[in-house]
Amino acid sequence: MFELTEEQLNGMFHLANFEVPSDELVFFGLRGCSPVAAQGEFSSSHKLIEKGTDFLHQRCSIGQWRPGDSFALYAGSTVPNISDVSKFVSNNGNGVNMLAPCYLTDLPGTSDHRYQKGDHGLSSPLGPHRAFRNPNKLPVWRTGDDSDYEGDDRLVYESAFDNLHCSRRMDHISPGYSSRGCQVVAGAAGRRSSNPGGEKGPWKSFIDSAYAIDQRRFRYALFNEGEASRTVALGVEGRVPTIRFGSTGELAEHLQQGLIDAGFDIGASGADGVIGFRTLLAIRDVQLSAFGPSGVDLVAGPATAAEIGITWPESGIANLDQNIGFVTDLGNIDTQEDEFDDAPDEVVDEDAFDVAINRETRPNGKFRWVFRDPVDGTKRYVGGEARFQGFSGIARIKGFKDEQAPVFSHKSWKQVFGPWAALIEATGLGESKNSFSCLNSYDRAAFTFGFFQFAAHTPNDNLILLFRKLLALPEADRYFPDLRLVNDRVHKVTQNGTVSLEGAQNRQDGDNRTGEQGAFMEYLNGDMKSVDASELQAASRLVHWACHSPDHQLAQVEMAVETAKKKVARIANRVEALGTSLDGRPMPQVAMAMDILHQGRGGKNTFPKIAAALKSSNPMKQMQKIGRTDAFAGRIDLVAEHAQSLLGSGSLGKLRYRQDKNDFG
Repeated sequence: MFELTEEQLNGMFHLANFEVPSDELVFFGLRGCSPVAAQGEFSSSHKLIEKGTDFLHQRCSIGQWRPGDSFALYAGSTVPNISDVSKFVSNNGNGVNMLAPCYLTDLPGTSDHRYQKGDHGLSSPLGPHRAFRNPNKLPVWRTGDDSDYEGDDRLVYESAFDNLHCSRRMDHISPGYSSRGCQVVAGAAGRRSSNPGGEKGPWKSFIDSAYAIDQRRFRYALFNEGEASRTVALGVEGRVPTIRFGSTGELAEHLQQGLIDAGFDIGASGADGVIGFRTLLAIRDVQLSAFGPSGVDLVAGPATAAEIGITWPESGIANLDQNIGFVTDLGNIDTQEDEFDDAPDEVVDEDAFDVAINRETRPNGKFRWVFRDPVDGTKRYVGGEARFQGFSGIARIKGFKDEQAPVFSHKSWKQVFGPWAALIEATGLGESKNSFSCLNSYDRAAFTFGFFQFAAHTPNDNLILLFRKLLALPEADRYFPDLRLVNDRVHKVTQNGTVSLEGAQNRQDGDNRTGEQGAFMEYLNGDMKSVDASELQAASRLVHWACHSPDHQLAQVEMAVETAKKKVARIANRVEALGTSLDGRPMPQVAMAMDILHQGRGGKNTFPKIAAALKSSNPMKQMQKIGRTDAFAGRIDLVAEHAQSLLGSGSLGKLRYRQDKNDFG
């Protein structure tokens, strides 16, 4: 369960590059999640529960939004009923549709796609009832082979007469509802517009609310499964912007030009910054070719952009102003530089890397920290303010666009690490967008760094192992002059000698759990409830080192490959004991199993779950379900899609895992 606020809803519209009116009632659909509390009440926030669509129950929310004020939610469905889907498969899907994620509005230079007041069911034996009609051409799926709507099904732009009407079912718990593709709200139908009234249930509140105002036409935004919950979990600034049918603006134009340059035909209007059906078809073609049928969601983001070779905004935490089309005027914002000068109690070399770290106030009231790179003069992003589950810290992905921070690509490392370089790229994409300088200090681990996101809290694993490699490099004394390797273990230099930071140790502030590497955590992040000097100092040093040193980057890649090899070998041994085998498996399946272990999303029964997935007819699909939550659904799918596209084709697609060698051949 999660709670969506009006501010977050507004953010979802802006992230999708939808124009938001200031004086209209706007309709929207949240596919796959249902309202929890009373329906039809306008409020600044509402609780929802993510269930996913099953085409049998009404598991979506249809909303009404007064931008800048409040919104109301109603149970309903944004997908057709399974009985109708099955019925019309033999007719090549004609007669039943599923609306694509979109914004139905009055697009410049194109048709008006909005819903309008009118009657639904004019030819139905049940009789017409007051509703919202849509006689315009709409982007809809039609399936003629099975009951799934995937990338290889027909995507058409036709007048399907998919209206917004009553589902003729009072509740969303019992199965069944009336929809062959229309957007529907739970409840009982009333009479036609010429003799209004008679509605019951949530539908009555919906129809009364909209028909009570003078407005005749209504925009409608449809969001995919998981978009609302991810916005709540990550925050608006923790998500990247997207483009879909109905999006407009500079980023839309940027995508269109990229499609044109990549050889796609988006119609005579060209890169006009208005996403119509021809651009949507091109998005579909890119995703189908790169990610396969199950990877097509018709929403363009960084993965789609990468396939056509264009850059994409990395919003990250508190970093939206670096994005194309998201320029913020800081003229009236206090950007006075606040230096952190409370020095740590440690022995520091005079040649140590030392920069002034300045705090800037963001337009949303949050902070970000930056420094001026002493090597090239670039303004570098240390991180933005982030809060999570009671912790507070900083977060950085790639930083500012001008930084040109390095990213991991298997192409640069395959001569050294072979197919393992490609295998770790999928997980790296999910963890950090493969940024060598990605970091966070806002969660339970206290400090996490690198493209493979190694965490500080685990003894003899992850970040402490990376630090052993880094401290062996010649430039280590410049970045961490107060740290030494003693018997190949990380120690801190104090006035009284060296003290080990390794092993299970309690934090001095008591903010630790049994078995955590408290001393190392506290060295990197002295206060887990606020942003302090220790984490800013560690972050700036690591960011600068990762951005400038090939040896540092090599240490990260070595660590990632070693980690992946250990985890794959462990999985192979454990699933073998459970009656199945990783031996002979293609690389995408091995990568996905390793990613489950790396992210730690399988729980206590990780290996039985992986074994069961490997025994199934579709191991990749089943592994995507392991540990799947609202917050991580997008990450899991991104890793799976990239593993399939990169590792499942070409020369890599021919390789199979060899358990006896813990390698591929």
